[in-house]
Amino acid sequence: MPNNVVRGLARAVVQHCVFATRPRTGTPSRKYRKERAYVLAYHSVCPQDDPYLPYIGANLSVTPDAFARHIAFLVRHYEVVSLSTLARHLDSGYDGDRPLVALTFDDGYRDNYRFAYPILRRNGVPATFFL
Repeated sequence: MPNNVVRGLARAVVQHCVFATRPRTGTPSRKYRKERAYVLAYHSVCPQDDPYLPYIGANLSVTPDAFARHIAFLVRHYEVVSLSTLARHLDSGYDGDRPLVALTFDDGYRDNYRFAYPILRRNGVPATFFL
């Protein structure tokens, strides 16, 4: 897949699948600001031929290859931190060069450990798993 497509997909993930903290006053800007922080919520990371996919739902899952591309993009363009670190930075006034992003996984699917964890570990990326 061409890099511009991967970049576009990852940007779409950030723009459409994140919960962004926004100023309480004024109109939120569509531009990313360094003081912004994002939480990406994943559910499942499994191959399309996984027998449990019908139970999870394809709309709640991403393939391991796509997840690896998401992580590579995030590591290049964001400061990927744990959820607790993100909260501390927001409380203290983060002044870094890149926007913050924290990763979470809902529902505690086994594929989180089988497929997502090795990708996270290989890239040194923290994540929070809600079981």
